[in-house]
Amino acid sequence: LDLQVSNERLSQQVATLQEQVSGEEKLKAAFEEFKRYEDNRVEQRCAEMDARLDALSIDFDEELYPYMLTAIAGHRWVIGRGL
Repeated sequence: LDLQVSNERLSQQVATLQEQVSGEEKLKAAFEEFKRYEDNRVEQRCAEMDARLDALSIDFDEELYPYMLTAIAGHRWVIGRGL
């Protein structure tokens, strides 16, 4: 009788442990899925930001480059005249 009770307790413990392991595996899988999702979001945002920075760089070069040459020439003139 004691042996049967002990066997039943052990069987219950095994079942409980199996449920815990199964739950932990599900949790780990959900975490990995979430991590992949977040990694993809970060990559997408970085790509968007890179594209925006490239466009901004092109705009900056096109709009300000001629003025930069004028400013440099003006500074040289001032320095050359000793003002």
